[in-house]
Amino acid sequence: MVVEPPDGRGLRRITIKGEVVGTAWSLRDLRKILGRLDYPEDMDLDDHSQVDWRGGDSSVWPDDRGWKRHVVVALMLVGLLGSLALHAVIGWADALGALTFAQRLVGVLFLLAALVQAVALPAAVDHWGSRQVRLSGALVLLSVLMTLATTTLLLFLWLQERERVAAVLLFLALWLWALWALRVLIREKVWRGIPHPRRFAAGVTVTALLTALSLGYSSIYQPLVAPYHVILNAEFGTPRTDADSPYIHVPLKLYAKNDGGIPLYIVVDDFTVYGKSVEFKMEQVVTLPKRTDYQTLNAVLQFAMLRQDRGKLDE
Repeated sequence: MVVEPPDGRGLRRITIKGEVVGTAWSLRDLRKILGRLDYPEDMDLDDHSQVDWRGGDSSVWPDDRGWKRHVVVALMLVGLLGSLALHAVIGWADALGALTFAQRLVGVLFLLAALVQAVALPAAVDHWGSRQVRLSGALVLLSVLMTLATTTLLLFLWLQERERVAAVLLFLALWLWALWALRVLIREKVWRGIPHPRRFAAGVTVTALLTALSLGYSSIYQPLVAPYHVILNAEFGTPRTDADSPYIHVPLKLYAKNDGGIPLYIVVDDFTVYGKSVEFKMEQVVTLPKRTDYQTLNAVLQFAMLRQDRGKLDE
């Protein structure tokens, strides 16, 4: 039996008759592996005729207790769970209740990002453990980059609005966590296990840039610059009078048309203007005393409107 020297993490590989049977962090782990292979529990591991210790004897275990590794894993899991919750909450709300197709699509993308975060949880345990999966470190790196991109965008939007949002503390905490996690992963060079790492990095970078540009254009720029145009008209008809009535009746026709590309609500009543061609008409008769000093009648038509891509009206 051969016990290889500790690697950079303190993990020692165990080989029996040329076959790797496992890896161990400590002497206790080594005895567990040997126990599964039906070796006696009281086997003398210091007997050099049975065990070939390379890079140090049975007392050399750099990560015997593994508290540093356990702390890193715990922090990674906490950050990934927070990122998963953030992406899931935002994505679920937008995917089911967004006002436009583009916003619903963004919600679906956030849900997919949450799914990646969920898969990264066991990957983080594997990467700082036995590393059975070759791409576990790369998956954690991808999740961290997603978290960094999302929290950076959210903090940027918050800085623009400066609203008192309690969640901004979560955004800031996850942003700082992503910076720390990225530093740890870069220091460990997790991309070394990826086949064609340059192509992987280029693909991730291009995809992230295209996604950011698409989200920014569809969610921020397009709704911001999209114009809305409403035609308003108030028209008086021919006055009518009755011999038996002391009043003059003046017909008044009110007209409104949403002539732009943005759907609007008229919030002064329950009528909704949909699309580009729906019109609003109302005819009203204005009653005036016959003996009045009015020389001119003016009608003013005003609406308080709400863009449908900016809000909803409660029923």
